[in-house]
Amino acid sequence: IFKKEDNPVLVFLGRCSQSKGIEDAILAFKKLQKKYAKSRLWIIGRGDANYKNELMMFSKKLKLQKQIFFFDFVSEEKKFELLSKSWILVHPSITEGWGLNVIEANTVGTPAVSYNIGGLKDSIQHMKTGLLTEKNTPEDLFKEILRLITDKALYNKLSQNSLKWSKKFSWQKTGEEGLRVIEKTYGEKN
Repeated sequence: IFKKEDNPVLVFLGRCSQSKGIEDAILAFKKLQKKYAKSRLWIIGRGDANYKNELMMFSKKLKLQKQIFFFDFVSEEKKFELLSKSWILVHPSITEGWGLNVIEANTVGTPAVSYNIGGLKDSIQHMKTGLLTEKNTPEDLFKEILRLITDKALYNKLSQNSLKWSKKFSWQKTGEEGLRVIEKTYGEKN
């Protein structure tokens, strides 16, 4: 685990597509910039090149091109380094199956702030491993990000809890549980 950056760093990790809410993350970050001028937003992920260019132009339009860094595909090692150095994983997706990126961030003590939707409600334990918004808006996203940055005791609690929470998950456990479900559903093969 790497030392957290000195100033607040938000990280988005996922496929660059409109359903992931990256514009909302940028809008929430714009509000954060007014209070924390040295804060940064790292956007990590592949996606449609045209859409990524639109995001870069949007950042430039908001005069954030020097505060937002776009990473394309990164190695597993680099991904966990960036997750470890960042303060908060921001995940304003409007649809999500689970949120593997949340658990990945949790493995390095980085809590998540997310929209309150199915899938993410399962990977984030509100007020234990991260925060879920009341309304799925950039304004509420900003409020929860700011709450986590300004309340050090809450941040430390969520960071420690997220580490513990992440240890409950592994590909081995997932495979074993999946096999149990299949056997229960279809019966054991002889």
